[in-house]
Amino acid sequence: MPDERQASHPGDGARRVEPAACRTSVVVPFRDGAVLLARCLASLLDRPTPAGFEVVLVDNGSVRADTAALVARWTRDPRVRLVAAPGPFNFSALVDAGAAAAAGDVLCLLNSDVEALDDAWLPALLAQALRPEVGAVGARLLYPDGSIQHAGIAVGARGAFHVAQFARPDAVAALAVVRDVTAVTGACLATRREVFERLGGFDVALPVAYNDVDYCLRVAAAGLRVVWTPEATLRHHEGASRGRADADAAALALMRARWGARMREDEAPFAHPTVEEAAARRRDGLARAVAALARARPDAAPRIAFVSGPPVAVPGSANRYWIRLLNGGTAPATVRLSVEGAIGAHGRIGAVAEFRLPPGAATDVGCETDWVATATLGAPVPPAGAPCRPRRGARCELVVAIAGGGASDRARLVQDVAE
Repeated sequence: MPDERQASHPGDGARRVEPAACRTSVVVPFRDGAVLLARCLASLLDRPTPAGFEVVLVDNGSVRADTAALVARWTRDPRVRLVAAPGPFNFSALVDAGAAAAAGDVLCLLNSDVEALDDAWLPALLAQALRPEVGAVGARLLYPDGSIQHAGIAVGARGAFHVAQFARPDAVAALAVVRDVTAVTGACLATRREVFERLGGFDVALPVAYNDVDYCLRVAAAGLRVVWTPEATLRHHEGASRGRADADAAALALMRARWGARMREDEAPFAHPTVEEAAARRRDGLARAVAALARARPDAAPRIAFVSGPPVAVPGSANRYWIRLLNGGTAPATVRLSVEGAIGAHGRIGAVAEFRLPPGAATDVGCETDWVATATLGAPVPPAGAPCRPRRGARCELVVAIAGGGASDRARLVQDVAE
């Protein structure tokens, strides 16, 4: 396993290459999801960009009129180019197609459900990516509630997992500095073109899961470092674009066959013990917040931690939300989860389901609604129902509640409605 010692912090005298003359291509694969794509593009382009900056949109067969209108508007910007890549979803193939069309010296892969929060994200990534000893760089990604979605990836016998996921950004001291990691997520990954081409890009045999981890392991095998930096911070509406799924068993089998001992469970994700402790909790499906919950609530009763999803509601389309249930106790609990929604004057939608929560665990439950006629709990399903035309300025409200295990809790999300 590569040495995962702490990488150089920008203030400690580490040698840097100035990115001023670097051309950068941001590769954004997408299929419809105009609301998320619009926020992503605005966060990149509605601010000054360096010379040689471009966005390469890779369209995986979008069919909606609102997406076509959005793309037509943005491709009038000379910084934006469009690559058509229809066919079955294969993230690796989409990335490779975008990279082949890109002109940049550095490629930055970016999910369409990620948005930049300030001007510092790109210089921070470039400052690391242009170091000759570095092959891949990842950013600090935050959930909409401000907790950590991505602070590096570790691998083990069960597969790959995000370190310190759901922790507050200031809860883990080790995550305040630039550091070496095993892998970083393809949701925001910067790499020099010459490294990408030398390694053969992303592997199309890994169409959904583990393609980013595999790339980073190949980077390390080539003698280069994989670095995560908290100085590039972006927001990730994880799962809002295509939904989230468990790791593909076939992909995990391929990774185990390809990498062997690299996928051992006893490989420490970081040298720093604070992060190692957080990663150990994550192995059992825990958020770092579970431990804090148990300390803060003596009864450790189950509760709802947060609701996350798309930034605005889109009537008549699939709107995916993720509800995090926490059981900070030492015994399993069975809870009844209900969700109710209303949009403008178009009536109410709802769903009810029962879930058994393991002790001391965080459990994610998916909710999908078209805000018109359907709402489901569990795995996302295709949307149904006829589109509605809410009045300008309409708002929608999603309320989730649990009862059982000796407790009850509610969470409420109010959103603007896309016009």
